[in-house]
Amino acid sequence: MLLRVPHTRLSSACARKSYNRWDFLPRVEVTPPREARAPPPLPSPKYLNIRGRCTIEYVDIPPLEEALRGYETPVTIVLVHGAPGSYNDFRYLVPVLEHHPHLRIIGLNLPGYAGSKVAKELW
Repeated sequence: MLLRVPHTRLSSACARKSYNRWDFLPRVEVTPPREARAPPPLPSPKYLNIRGRCTIEYVDIPPLEEALRGYETPVTIVLVHGAPGSYNDFRYLVPVLEHHPHLRIIGLNLPGYAGSKVAKELW
């Protein structure tokens, strides 16, 4: 048996638009997992020569200038990597710490790791 629906404006509007059974659910933006997203780049490294014996590579991220108004000195956090490693191990942690306005962040490479160098005669 064929059921006929009278032709009205409502029935013709429904016929033109396709509906999905999940249309009542709110739309959610799907973001890739953190491992798939690239971390923001760290600032360019600086180098500190210690008495000609070794050169330490480090990054220095100062606190926000507007956060220093009314405060004497910022809190400094020094990030030291394990062995083997480099300050790049903290590339996901640094953006989180940067949001705290009164923190100065220093990440360094120990002598002999990544861009830090040790004089050959000290080996």
